[in-house]
Amino acid sequence: MRNRPPYIAKSNKPFALPRRGNGGSLTNSSRRPASTIHSRHGLGKITSSTASLDTQSLEAKFLQYKEIWENETLLLSDTSKIISHPAYLNIIRLGSPVLPFILKDMEQTQNHWFFALQQITGENPVLKEHSGNIEEMINDWLNWANEKQIVLHKYN
Repeated sequence: MRNRPPYIAKSNKPFALPRRGNGGSLTNSSRRPASTIHSRHGLGKITSSTASLDTQSLEAKFLQYKEIWENETLLLSDTSKIISHPAYLNIIRLGSPVLPFILKDMEQTQNHWFFALQQITGENPVLKEHSGNIEEMINDWLNWANEKQIVLHKYN
């Protein structure tokens, strides 16, 4: 079995990916609190609790983060940089209420939401033989959502 990078390790604890220090090396001491959104996006703070957000507000926040993430990672090929982007991590912090939006987006765009889905759900329904086949991996997640009776939200 392949070794997983430390940021993919299965854990019930909140996670924070290390940031690069001044010297370019990864440092643990420079981590930001999990509830802080990088100020360069001007999006303030959120917590993992989305109970006070209605579906429209949650959708708006998801779409806002998604747009930032897509625009700022469009030309990246390094998956670890793509999934460690602040907007992507903020989508994860929104928690399970955004699952229908993530799944619908993945179905429509084939964006790589696999890490986010694993972090939010603590599960990975992708069959070993489907690993690396994006269409099959998406189908496995959509089948999982169907089994869990998660209704995918349609948005524009």
